[in-house]
Amino acid sequence: MNVLLVDDSASMRKIITRALKNCGFNSVVQADDGSQALAYAEAERFDLMLIDFNMPHPNGLEAIRLLRLREFTAPIILLATEADLERHREAMAAGANGCLRKPFADDTLRSA
Repeated sequence: MNVLLVDDSASMRKIITRALKNCGFNSVVQADDGSQALAYAEAERFDLMLIDFNMPHPNGLEAIRLLRLREFTAPIILLATEADLERHREAMAAGANGCLRKPFADDTLRSA
């Protein structure tokens, strides 16, 4: 499975990539902002996308909206450091398939 991981923190991308590999996802493409994520999504097919909420150009919520407007159908999980029910609702309305609160355990990622 090909995964797109979008987070503006290089250290967080490294941690999440390690967790993805522990869960059996060996192909992980990393983007450091929303515009880079959109460009990668146009160029390559992804089976799963993990997108951070707090990032620039555009933020995670807007990136999800844009991906869905462009009819990308891969499951999208929004990553956030805050456990906010309103943010979860916004993400689901934008087209996310789920939300994960960072940091998370490998088992939590696997079940999501």
